[in-house]
Amino acid sequence: MKLQPPDTSPEQSSASPLRSVLVLFAVFIVINGTLLFFWLSHMQPEDDLTPSSRNNTKEVEQVDGREKILIAETVPPAEDVAKRSVAENTLQAWLHMQAKGKSMSVEVWADKEYTFVLEAATKGEMDLAEKRFPEAALAYEKATSLLVEILDGKQLKVEQLLLEGEGLLQEGKGKDAKDAFSRVLAAAPGNKKALEGVERAAVAETVVDLVRQAELLFLEKAWVEAKGKFRQAVALDSHNIQAQSGLVNVDRVIEEQSLQEAMGDFFGALGNHDYGKAEKALAAARKVKPGSEAVQNAGLQLARAQKAARIQRLEQRLQSAMAQEQWQQASELIQKILSADKRAGIAVQHQDKVERRKQLDQRLEKILSMPLRLQDDKAFAEAVSLLNYAQTIEDPGPRLTGQQQALDSLMIRMRQRVRVHLVSDNLSDIIVYKVGNLGRFREKELQLYPGTYTVVGRRAGYRDVRKQLSVPVQDSSLPVLAIRCEEPI
Repeated sequence: MKLQPPDTSPEQSSASPLRSVLVLFAVFIVINGTLLFFWLSHMQPEDDLTPSSRNNTKEVEQVDGREKILIAETVPPAEDVAKRSVAENTLQAWLHMQAKGKSMSVEVWADKEYTFVLEAATKGEMDLAEKRFPEAALAYEKATSLLVEILDGKQLKVEQLLLEGEGLLQEGKGKDAKDAFSRVLAAAPGNKKALEGVERAAVAETVVDLVRQAELLFLEKAWVEAKGKFRQAVALDSHNIQAQSGLVNVDRVIEEQSLQEAMGDFFGALGNHDYGKAEKALAAARKVKPGSEAVQNAGLQLARAQKAARIQRLEQRLQSAMAQEQWQQASELIQKILSADKRAGIAVQHQDKVERRKQLDQRLEKILSMPLRLQDDKAFAEAVSLLNYAQTIEDPGPRLTGQQQALDSLMIRMRQRVRVHLVSDNLSDIIVYKVGNLGRFREKELQLYPGTYTVVGRRAGYRDVRKQLSVPVQDSSLPVLAIRCEEPI
């Protein structure tokens, strides 16, 4: 099994120099072995060697006239020596790397991959024991190379174990998850995720059981109870995906249920024109889901309904004011309606009529409230013109009819004289403007049109006296004015 460590792994950057050293070391051993082989092959010329010596057989030597048998020690060929040297050197390289791996607890966190390493190393031992030196060298080189790859891929292995542990946690396999995270800690002591994973593994089965209970309650539409179970699961393991997603889903369902109830109350109240209740229901819906498009549209719908209801109430009051010929009030109501809706039908339809009737009503009331102004010929002519215009109004109504009658009667009476009694001292000269000089008298009776007259009294040596005489319109009582010059100068 060959691991492919990521190029950017921190462990690879630290192990790559080691691999380079081992490769150089192997090359060095091979070169030295080759040189040693050639050197040994030239140390003893082939011509000086007897067949027995080349085959490592025994030799006979004469010593002091005795035949002495020399048993030559078995000497391996130079080629075998070189191969053995290479095998032993690769063994040393393997042992060095094996020690490094054990110091990094590789047998814990890479147990499966490490099995292949040990198999290669075991084969090397067997080949070495059987003096199959080239095979032993290859086996040790393989073991070393595999271990280097494993150590270089430590970071990748850590990530794989973390993913494996997380998956086991999600399945509720706490024991297996703990084993995976423990292997991570063997490779990377103090790894935060692994430490958290060990703690989560202790409650993994409880969490999965809570999630299952919650899901059953969810299917039974027991939303609140399901939410309680999901919350318990999240409280034990806040990283559990099923617990998190389940809590989100049940919250969403509860939210939708609450929203539907609130919106149902809203539309019920809206249909009954109970806008106060509708506002409360809409406020409850906004609290449940403030950004809901349905809630926003409901708010617009309520605003339109309230506006229409307000305009309708104003139009009803307008109709009533017009029926009662309260034209000033009707004009104010039209302005309120148009400020709410410039295209409001009734207001637009009656706006000109109301303004004309309001002005007519104000002018008639002004004349009737100050009848003596008709003493002036210009004012009287204006009154005649106004009365003629008022008589052209269709459906005048009782108020305007009464005003017409009152003005017509007033104008008739303004042309009827009224008896006025003046009293003086027979010493003062009396002048009535617009009438003439009345001279001196004690009592005098005049026939005057209704209106206001200025009466002046003059007497030599005395201060002039000026008084106003108001002649009412057909007053039953006889107006009396006393005028005398009594203050000496």
